Amino acid sequence: MKRSIIIGIIFMIHPLASGQTIAKQLPYMTYMDHPWVDSVLSTLSREEKIAQLLWVVTSPDDGLRETMETARVIRDHGIGGLIFTSSPNEQMHELADYLQSLSTVPSAIALEGRWSEQYPDIGSLAAIASDSLRYLAGVDLAAQTGRKGVHMVIAKGMDDAIAAGLTDNHIQVIDPESGPGLTDCITRIEANSLSGIGKCMEAFTQADTIDHRTRQVLAFKYWILQQDVETGSSMKKMAQGAGTDQSAFIRDLYEHSLTVLSNREQIMPLKELEKTKIACLAVNQQSLTDFQKMAGLYTRTSNYFWPGSENKDELAEQLASYDLVIAGVYPGQLTETSEAFLSSLGQQTGLIVVWFGDPASLERCKSIASNGATPGPEGLILTYEQNPMTESLSAQLIFGGIGGRGRLPVSIGDHYPVGYGITTSGGLRLQYGLPENAGLCSSRLNHAIDSIVKRGLDAGAYPGCQVIVARKGTVVFHKAYGHHTYNRRIEVEKHDLYDLASVTKVSGPLSGLMLLEGMGKFSYQDRLGDYCSAMKRSDKASLPLKDILAHRAGLFPWIPYYENTLKKNGKYKQRFIRTDAGGKYTLKVADRLYLSDTYKGKIFKQIRKSELGEKKYLYSGLSFFLFPTIIEELSGQPYETFLSEHIYHRLGAWELLFHPRNSFSASRIVPTEYDSLFRKQLVHGYVHDEGAAMMGTYAGNAGLFSSANDLLKLIEMYRRMGNYGGEQIIPAKILREYSSYQFPELESRRGLGFDKPLLGEKDGSPGDYPCPGAPPSSFGHSGFTGTFVWADPEHEISYVFLSNRVLPTRNNQLLYEMNIRTSILQSIYDSIIDP
Repeated sequence: MKRSIIIGIIFMIHPLASGQTIAKQLPYMTYMDHPWVDSVLSTLSREEKIAQLLWVVTSPDDGLRETMETARVIRDHGIGGLIFTSSPNEQMHELADYLQSLSTVPSAIALEGRWSEQYPDIGSLAAIASDSLRYLAGVDLAAQTGRKGVHMVIAKGMDDAIAAGLTDNHIQVIDPESGPGLTDCITRIEANSLSGIGKCMEAFTQADTIDHRTRQVLAFKYWILQQDVETGSSMKKMAQGAGTDQSAFIRDLYEHSLTVLSNREQIMPLKELEKTKIACLAVNQQSLTDFQKMAGLYTRTSNYFWPGSENKDELAEQLASYDLVIAGVYPGQLTETSEAFLSSLGQQTGLIVVWFGDPASLERCKSIASNGATPGPEGLILTYEQNPMTESLSAQLIFGGIGGRGRLPVSIGDHYPVGYGITTSGGLRLQYGLPENAGLCSSRLNHAIDSIVKRGLDAGAYPGCQVIVARKGTVVFHKAYGHHTYNRRIEVEKHDLYDLASVTKVSGPLSGLMLLEGMGKFSYQDRLGDYCSAMKRSDKASLPLKDILAHRAGLFPWIPYYENTLKKNGKYKQRFIRTDAGGKYTLKVADRLYLSDTYKGKIFKQIRKSELGEKKYLYSGLSFFLFPTIIEELSGQPYETFLSEHIYHRLGAWELLFHPRNSFSASRIVPTEYDSLFRKQLVHGYVHDEGAAMMGTYAGNAGLFSSANDLLKLIEMYRRMGNYGGEQIIPAKILREYSSYQFPELESRRGLGFDKPLLGEKDGSPGDYPCPGAPPSSFGHSGFTGTFVWADPEHEISYVFLSNRVLPTRNNQLLYEMNIRTSILQSIYDSIIDP
């Protein structure tokens, strides 16, 4: 919608007619009889007085000819002010300074265009239901425009709360269609009409009227001068504090403006992601949009475009196969064919429409803006504008990252009156914003993490990595660094998958055991033999599961299972390993390498016969080879299926999985170590841990791969004590118990499966594992390949670090020696500015 149209509509809703409001908006009137005004007025000729009433419309985009003509008129006549119709920027500021320097009487600067390319326009701001937030928008606009030299904002029907925020901070607001005041005093002159300025002056005939109007303009200018003296230092301070802080505030403004017009059967926020097949359609676009990218961060989606390569019937047939279509309608001509297509689509499948435009254009689309006679889409969101911010936020609203709170500033037909808007829930899933949106300092956080990661890259601690951070449910940092390998051919991308190594322990079997405990099918207070038939009638059967999960059961730390498959000369024993699949050789441990499916029993036998030590803390992964079988027997489902259906896919985490080569190209999977002992090749897309590989990746000690974003969903669910997406996936009581110290009296820092901070006093050194800032309530785990996760319920932090530090060899210990992962965690605590 054109700005002039929406401003006119808003004017009808928010008239500035009350004397009280007008008086508040005219603070300069107190200077009408000031000596300075009298003095200047007495020195002006009739023509110079008239010139004060003439304000030239200009822009940095004007050509040299127009700019020089404006400069000439200012020199010759001393016009009263400049009206800029483009958003204020440095070029405008420089032009204004130059033109002002040519005038004897100071010139005023007015803004009649969009205040900035990033800032919401007046239509979006008017949709914000909160008066206080709109007032703060006015305060912020005063800071942003004031430091660019603007003294006045000209706008039809400016919202009262925004106007108050501007006026209270020394930016005058005038309505060109509402008086009294400067509205009656100023005459606009277009830059291309300056040659006729003489005739314009002749039109002014009444001397008393000229004097009164000129006095008002001079009073306004004296008010400006006074404010410049009083607020100059504070304006500079506000300017220095702008940047990311303001970007976070702008994001908040856009978030509060999004208006939900339809939400039949409470379709938003979306539920049951594990059961919903979703297509994301971009109308009037031909390439991947920010809206589609953001939707893809929440769950698995398929992207389509209209008009696109498919014809209407082919596309309709494809989209009808989905449970839900999310359609973003972008600005552009929406033909009758397109309208009919969207309308028919809503009859075939679930449909949510996001309208990236203004109310007037939506009203013209009768098939979307339902008049009540025929139902429109189940979900309808109006964004007022189309830009990366509204695209991202509207997708977050659909999935419940944020809530819908906007209210219509204008009516849309008879069905959607002024003030209409449906409130929807937010904070159910992760949202995506800036550090300041979650009480962190952007500059501090970005500088610290970038520096720490770069130090590791420069030292060769890893070829590349990913870091993602969330606080208070908002993803505030996600960056990919470096390359897949040291040959620097493939850069790390945010969607790349890494081998999680031992992070699998808390991401795989532990999540399954907690879920089963919530179902009443498992208890950590029982003994291993109660659930594991392979360990019955062994010295492992009586081991308490609590001791096992806290790593104090006396289990042997590690068994090199692969050694039994090799001859003394290093070649494979044919009864165990073949280079071709067939018969019992079905377990693929690497490219062209297949293990006998009977070998799993030999691994269990080795665990059964392994030596038991004394009951003290000793990290062991042996039990995690047993947990997947326990989970299968208790759930009645395959291990992978149980975890995917009941946890990962409910989170929308389709990129948290075993066997990544079955679902993703090798270019998206980061390779790990060159295995010179067992597999004798670069391990790429297969689990790095030899024991897990020999279990067909069904071992619980390793085997999961994930993107940083999807792993963070699981860690965030843990941080929220089992709640995510509006449902309690794991009972809070159980997660709280598993993530608590189990044997603090023995100075053991372990929870049930989870790692925790060291007990005792902290001295602020790197030895304060994981870092000095981590409180006792926090928990997480590390992985041998160079991975790390941490959840902090107290400070509401979730953190994931992914790397392949074992490339090309596990002998590279620099990641540990440099404390890269834990130093990044500490930098998050150091960046907190709002507890």
